Amino acid sequence: METQIPNLPISDFWYDLPDDRIARYPVPGRDRSKLLTCIGGKIGEDVFYRLPEYLASDTLLIGNETRVVQARLNFRKAGGALIELFCLSPGAHFSDIQLAFTASSPVEWRCLVGNKSGLKVYIIQNIDRKIPLEDLAYAKNLSMDELLNEIESIVASGTKIDISYYINDYVDEYHQEEIYDYFHEAESDSIEKALLALGESEYTEEEIRLMRIKFMSEIGN
Repeated sequence: METQIPNLPISDFWYDLPDDRIARYPVPGRDRSKLLTCIGGKIGEDVFYRLPEYLASDTLLIGNETRVVQARLNFRKAGGALIELFCLSPGAHFSDIQLAFTASSPVEWRCLVGNKSGLKVYIIQNIDRKIPLEDLAYAKNLSMDELLNEIESIVASGTKIDISYYINDYVDEYHQEEIYDYFHEAESDSIEKALLALGESEYTEEEIRLMRIKFMSEIGN
């Protein structure tokens, strides 16, 4: 019997986290870090070395051995400008990022180039996870128009993005084909011209922008 996993909007997990409440460095004694407890519905606090006291003898423990990798590389152009290269994912030959970083042979990477890439990286990573665009916009306090502007900027820089999962839910299949074919034949990628050619009464600007992103990512890049 298959278990149906509900669609969980990321906005349900959005909360304010003040910068001064973020642990940036480990405590001197790693086993003395704080431990959050919940017993009988009551939230409490303890220290990590007491964890065994809360576990039953047949408890299954799963270790997380993932590590932070040096994914940001900084370069300077001849003129002195600092350029940041953010390595997102290695090519198809490497399923493990750490192995790709330690490879002695050349590795092709999917990267984001820029000097203010925090928001763009967040968008790319969450689109890869197929998070609904409305939830991405909500989480970053953006309007849908502002989010699409960011995605268009990412694609224009040469980064491929697959938003088909969202388009398939939002744009009628017939409209998808018509808009895609239009951009394939058009001499301009202007949204205004596309609206005039396709018909403002039948197509929305948002539909056309979404399909232009898909077209640019698949054909332009």
